[in-house]
Amino acid sequence: METNKKQKKTSEVKPGQLVIAEFKRLKALDKESAVKIADLRKIPLSSETIAYTMGEYIDKNIIKITDNDRFYFDDAYYEVFKKKTMRKIYLFILFPVVLFLIFYMIVGGGFKAFFD
Repeated sequence: METNKKQKKTSEVKPGQLVIAEFKRLKALDKESAVKIADLRKIPLSSETIAYTMGEYIDKNIIKITDNDRFYFDDAYYEVFKKKTMRKIYLFILFPVVLFLIFYMIVGGGFKAFFD
């Protein structure tokens, strides 16, 4: 029964969240507290999934590598990254809505027809 709970909990959480949570749990948030890759073995994911997720985060500068091959999570840059991503999502949603409203006002006869 314990295995099913762990599997269910893991399947509800995204791999990126698990990786970030492990860095925070280990308090690897700067160069001085950076951890070895072996320290991340408690993440309940396959090695391939961890490697892929960390590779993506390294490419985006969310996880950084020190000179002695240790890793740490850059929380400040992660917040900047989240804001950029949210702006893109809002733009992706907002742009079609604005285009639709403009098109509707042109075809439908302006604001009066829109609010009637």
